[in-house]
Amino acid sequence: GGTDMKLAIANGNVYIQNTKEEYPIVKSLPNAKFDKKIKAWVVPATLDILNRIQRFIKLTPKIEAERQRLQKKQNKIDAERLNENPVPLAKYPVKVNLFKHQLRGANMALIAMELLEE
Repeated sequence: GGTDMKLAIANGNVYIQNTKEEYPIVKSLPNAKFDKKIKAWVVPATLDILNRIQRFIKLTPKIEAERQRLQKKQNKIDAERLNENPVPLAKYPVKVNLFKHQLRGANMALIAMELLEE
């Protein structure tokens, strides 16, 4: 079987059309909303959601590239979380020296918000 599902990504969302057979899966995605005007499900393009979608449909090259970008970002955040000796990834506007956990948290926030130059 298999319907001809259509996927698109824009504005931080994934749009999914033609979901007859996959309806229960798509409906169960976190924060999934059906947009009647465009007859498509709209879900946030998060790493978790893109990983879930790829289990039941092949992602388009553009969406797969975004999934990989988000995965790399998550890997950097996870690595920083476990960093025994964090170094500031930016000049933080604080007068005191930050504790290691504070430094890790600040670094993880910068990575998450993509505020660092590559």
